[in-house]
Amino acid sequence: MTISCHLPKISRFRKQRWICAGLLLYLSVLPYLAENLHVEVQSVKAQVGEDVLLPCHITGYGASELELQKVGVGWLFITLNGTEEDLYSFNGQVHRPRRNGSRVSEEELQKGNASLLIPQVRIAEEGSYKCVVVMTPNRAEGMLYLTVSANPKVALSSSEITVEAGTEKSVMCLVNQFYPSSIQVRWFEISGNRENEVTTGICTGSLADNIDGTFNVISRLRLKASLKDHEKKYACSVEHRTLINNIFLTATLHVTEHKTQIAIIIFSVIGSLLVTSLLFGVASLIYVKYFRKVPPTMTITIPQKLIHLEKAVFSCQITGFKPKDITVEFCLETKDNRRKYISTWSSSEINSKVKPQDMDCEEQVSLFLTEGGTSRLDSYFEVEPPMIQSHNDKTFSITCNIVAIFDMYRHDGAKLSIKVHHTALLHPATECVVFSVEGVPPRLSKILAPHRVVHQEFCMLTCPISCFKPRPLSISWFKKQSEGEEEELVAVVSMHEAFTHDAVEEVPGYTPSISDAVQLEDKSYCVTAMLLFIPTALEHQNCLFISEVSHEATKTKTRMETWLQVSAMPILEPIDSFPNTPKSDESVTLSCRIHSFFPQKIEIFWCKDGILMSEKPENTESTADQIGLYYCISKITFMPSRMDRGKTISCQIKHESSMDPRCVEWNMMTLMVSPRISEITSDSPVLEQEKTVTLKCQIEDYYPEGCIVQWNKEIGVIKMENPTLNPKTGLYSSQTTMAFAPTMDDHGTEIVVEILHYATMVQSIQKTFQLFLKGVPVVLDIVCNPEVAGYGKPFTLICAVSGFHPENIIVDWYRDNMKMTDGITTTDVEQDSRGLFSLRSALRLVPTALDFNRSICFHVNHPRLQQPIIKRSTICLAAMYPTVFEIEKIPLCMEVNKLQTLRVQIADFAPRDIQVGWFKSQQLFNMEIATTESQIGENGLCFAESVIKFTPKWNDQNAVITCRIVHLATSHVTEKSCILTLQGVSTNVPNQISESDDVPPHLQEDSGSVQMLPIDGEMGGVQIQCVTTSPKAGEKVTLKCNFLDYDLNKTELKWYKGIYPLHNAKVEKKTCKDGFVSYVTFQTDREDRECRIRCEITTDGGGQEMDVCYVLKLT
Repeated sequence: MTISCHLPKISRFRKQRWICAGLLLYLSVLPYLAENLHVEVQSVKAQVGEDVLLPCHITGYGASELELQKVGVGWLFITLNGTEEDLYSFNGQVHRPRRNGSRVSEEELQKGNASLLIPQVRIAEEGSYKCVVVMTPNRAEGMLYLTVSANPKVALSSSEITVEAGTEKSVMCLVNQFYPSSIQVRWFEISGNRENEVTTGICTGSLADNIDGTFNVISRLRLKASLKDHEKKYACSVEHRTLINNIFLTATLHVTEHKTQIAIIIFSVIGSLLVTSLLFGVASLIYVKYFRKVPPTMTITIPQKLIHLEKAVFSCQITGFKPKDITVEFCLETKDNRRKYISTWSSSEINSKVKPQDMDCEEQVSLFLTEGGTSRLDSYFEVEPPMIQSHNDKTFSITCNIVAIFDMYRHDGAKLSIKVHHTALLHPATECVVFSVEGVPPRLSKILAPHRVVHQEFCMLTCPISCFKPRPLSISWFKKQSEGEEEELVAVVSMHEAFTHDAVEEVPGYTPSISDAVQLEDKSYCVTAMLLFIPTALEHQNCLFISEVSHEATKTKTRMETWLQVSAMPILEPIDSFPNTPKSDESVTLSCRIHSFFPQKIEIFWCKDGILMSEKPENTESTADQIGLYYCISKITFMPSRMDRGKTISCQIKHESSMDPRCVEWNMMTLMVSPRISEITSDSPVLEQEKTVTLKCQIEDYYPEGCIVQWNKEIGVIKMENPTLNPKTGLYSSQTTMAFAPTMDDHGTEIVVEILHYATMVQSIQKTFQLFLKGVPVVLDIVCNPEVAGYGKPFTLICAVSGFHPENIIVDWYRDNMKMTDGITTTDVEQDSRGLFSLRSALRLVPTALDFNRSICFHVNHPRLQQPIIKRSTICLAAMYPTVFEIEKIPLCMEVNKLQTLRVQIADFAPRDIQVGWFKSQQLFNMEIATTESQIGENGLCFAESVIKFTPKWNDQNAVITCRIVHLATSHVTEKSCILTLQGVSTNVPNQISESDDVPPHLQEDSGSVQMLPIDGEMGGVQIQCVTTSPKAGEKVTLKCNFLDYDLNKTELKWYKGIYPLHNAKVEKKTCKDGFVSYVTFQTDREDRECRIRCEITTDGGGQEMDVCYVLKLT
């Protein structure tokens, strides 16, 4: 009676049974093949344990070398049931071998060689392999077959066989560790050069399995020798597919005689009982051959290992018995000492079937039930019907093959007894075998993790466990933060023999599970252990996860581990700009905050329309937040041009969390562009009085479209065209015109157009047009040569007149409204191609102090003019403060009540306006003062003399007399002093003191003279002027300072704004004929309205010579 049952398994994670298969898919391919991409493969044969190379060569990729980033390679193993298993994959960056030690060389792959190296190949790896190559969007594949073989190891039990004549002996041929199982073992008798195959007396056992998949077999040759067989050779020949030539091992037979006593034989032969002995011998021979009973010899051969629920075949050889009748009983004794008879076989009927004995009903119950009840395997012992073989010596032999399937829970430690009943035996002969049934430990494949483990996204680790039996096992998951730290148990899941449910122990945050067990043909199991959790960068980066499988039946613990690398994909916030509305040709700063990424290393690029920008970005250092993720800010400052409108600025990043760069874009559609304004042009090259002329001005390439245009000509027709949009640039253009009829009053005037683009401008832009009528003289501004005049040095003023008709014209030079006649040179009138005339007039003079800031006028009279045209110029000369000599005493020796004269010489000053005052003991000297009128010296500068006469008194002894000279133009004050020393009056004071001896502090400054800073920017040959017209606060301003009679190489300058040096100022020096000119350009502040600029002048001697100040007024 057979009993079967089905116990359903309840899985907590049945919905996740296919997650494992999803995680195994690492190689994505397209569903079509390329016409030009091919792979060439070739089947391979290998020996067990060898390193084997599976060839796969790529052709048709159209380049000298492959770009590995664009190549994917996969190797698949085709199982017996036709399913494909991933063996190896390469995705362009990462190699992922599923078989330990397998690899594809990157260097060879670049050359088109995708061959896979498998070290120490195993028998289980024989089969079909598929090579898949992907070069997006192309795909090619090829199939090859790997044949794995194992050469048999052959040995004889003995190479020298010694046997007594008339007796039997066996020789065994042991064939071990061969694969595949198909093998042929034959015996040959060698006599001289002849080889005769032996077909009788051979017993070849059944195949025995080894744990590594190879097979063993034993073949036995039974020999009964006579003296004529002495020195015969017997050979064992083994034929297998791995052998080119058969293995041929020989054994030599040595036959010896029985040891007898010669004397006994002699007396027996000689004796009278010769005939009787002969008859007895004949009778004995007949008895031995036909009637003597020979007991059987029993040998049991079993496989090396008995595996749980696997078929095992062992044999029992019973040989050399006589007579033929024999009975064999098979009995099994379990560990609980219960005996169960398996079967009995008797030779009473030739080739009869083995009769099974009654067994306990328990033995008939199915030992293993699978889920669903679709298959059932009963443990049983089956004895194949033996065949009786007879031999030449009238003895018999049989071989009993016993086929059994063992259950380690029932048969481990059980004992099989084989009992033989024969008439030659007084008692039945019994041989026993104790079974040791083993399980198969689980094999763990590499733990599979997602290609990228992302921060705070579900991650499942899967560990395939295969080829184990029996079913019960326990899976523990451990976590280890770093080397040296203890392992932390995070989950345990167990699987029992019963199909009820699995036991699960889990730590919060980790969910373990086991897939449904799959039973293979050999009754072993395959499952997949899974661990589901949410990784974080702070906790799981560089964390080691360990899967430990404990198999109770085999008492084994197997581990597999994997390192976890967590990454977090960066998040890019929208790009911010400063200012919010950028303008062309003005700096704009873009910033982008990048956060929530891990690990720290990140590359940031700024591109304009996909092209890397030349400006260098400023990136802050990546900083970790509280949860271990990093953030940073990237800024870039650039100056967009008008052609950049509509372009896209992108901030791109490269991070190992993403295969492709990520970016965020900022479009410059709002870029405001200031207009380009052309010069004013006329529709007529020559303007005539009372004839209408049209002036136009182009306003191009601006955005947005709003512009305000204003002409300064009140009488005229003004038009403004509607703006037109350029579709390519997205910029507007327009034109403004003014039509009017010029009058004589308009000649020489400027037509001004002011254009204000309110979006980009604070102040309007002006364009001017100088209006000259045909035939009316055009007088240019007076040109000075040199630009800065010098005292006593030649100076020329030049003025040009052109475009007049008729040629009669009068030109004159005036100084202070007085017509000049000397030094004037006027060229002859010349006529040009248009019929108009021109001339050039020059005035040459030598300026003196009397010419300081004097005005020069140039008058032009012509018949077409109602009034003369007057051009004015001022002779720009530097104010020079005077040089004052020491006070001269006349007479040198002073006496009381005698007239005394003091005189001071004043020289080299311009202009000539000075004030002279005399003081006694700091009180105004109320005496007769005579100061001469300033006169011009040879150097063009003024000189004068001041004299005071007085009668000293007794109380004037040691009185201080001071002469103070004030130069009005420079506000420079110079004082000279002396001490009165009267004869006849006791005193210890010298009559002439130095600056440091009892001179009041206000007199001790510059060798007895006091220099006062000028207030109008001019001092003795040095003058500061503002070059910038209408200087404005917040804009750049340029000042120049003229240094007459100064050597450029021996003079050092320092510019100050108030008491602080001018920083970031551009200072230039240019030589001129009479000295040099210094220019300084600096940026004023927006809040400035009045600046005090000072130039500190130091000569080559190292002493400070003077300071010149200038008050800069700003609008």
